[in-house]
Amino acid sequence: MKSAYTLIEVVEALVIIAIAALALFEVLGNVLAGMNKVAYESKKTFEANEQLERYFCGDTSASVATQSSTLLITPLATSVQIRIVKPDQNRFGNMPLFIFEPSTQ
Repeated sequence: MKSAYTLIEVVEALVIIAIAALALFEVLGNVLAGMNKVAYESKKTFEANEQLERYFCGDTSASVATQSSTLLITPLATSVQIRIVKPDQNRFGNMPLFIFEPSTQ
């Protein structure tokens, strides 16, 4: 008696391999998309940080937005005038970079 694979067994094996390959390609696609997003966010964060550095070095052409606010320090029961400096939202979107500095007013 010969031992051989039937056509049904071969087709079943090919279907299983195809499903596994599709799942693997989907995972790889998600990884590549995530890597592209991280690269984009890193680039924008670097550029926004560069703008903040230029602003604090005295460059008036730096693309930042400033806003005055009052910060209440609860344990000390005192408030401090501060200035919020962050990259321009039109250029950098909602980058999570901002700096609080005491207001000189």
